[in-house]
Amino acid sequence: MVLTHSTPLRLFFSRFFGYVSLFISVIISVPQLYENYLNKSAESVSEVMLWIWLAGDLFNFGGAFLQKILFTAVLLGAYFLLVSILMILQMYYYRWHHNAGKVALLNSDDTSYDFESNDSSELLGDSSSPPPPYTRYGSLEPSDIAVEEGGPRGILHSARSSFSKTMTSWAKNVYVWMVFGIMVCLYLAYVPTPDKNKMPVLEKPLELEFWPQVFGYISAILYSGSRIPQIMKNYRQKSCEGLSLMMFVFTLVSNITYVLAFLLESTEYN
Repeated sequence: MVLTHSTPLRLFFSRFFGYVSLFISVIISVPQLYENYLNKSAESVSEVMLWIWLAGDLFNFGGAFLQKILFTAVLLGAYFLLVSILMILQMYYYRWHHNAGKVALLNSDDTSYDFESNDSSELLGDSSSPPPPYTRYGSLEPSDIAVEEGGPRGILHSARSSFSKTMTSWAKNVYVWMVFGIMVCLYLAYVPTPDKNKMPVLEKPLELEFWPQVFGYISAILYSGSRIPQIMKNYRQKSCEGLSLMMFVFTLVSNITYVLAFLLESTEYN
């Protein structure tokens, strides 16, 4: 069966993929926000990329507001702007929190080491040993950690078990929301659209203004190049640890469904 522009099935899938793309674009950043919350750090995310996102969202919102398009589109632009601000604030908060913790840890280490050095100097003379190195677990040596946790295998097993539980719980939540979102998209796509011939004709058609178009093009350019700093950061670190895989999966699916929605609507030049 050849699908034409007037085929209801083609229109149905065009609307369905359009709503799927819109739904996923709303929750794209949620997995990374949750990942940062679990790690209590956002250093894996490129700071430059976040600022480019923020600039793109500002131009996107400004263009939508100045053009006076649908209120829902303006509201969506404001939502994307808010999410970008939250990600930037999250990064700086965890960075400040870690730096404050390091200062407090170093101050307590200097005090305790002074007492230990005075006691040891009375017993051992001038001989002294350097303070034990601090690890991510505190002031314990790796050997102490291995003994307390049952050796390196115990640590590895505990870390894998915790990671597995976290991923399982997160995957279940994602699946639930995805199923719910797809059901909503199916419903919206099934709702019949009003006949264009019966719709009231506007007295004055919407004219594209200059500055909103400029803002739109700037926003598109910023969005297109925003991933480059993250790719360079991953290449320098030789790692993608700390990044949410679901965020990039959502981005890919959102872009694919966005293109499909246009192709299924019409492939004509005009």
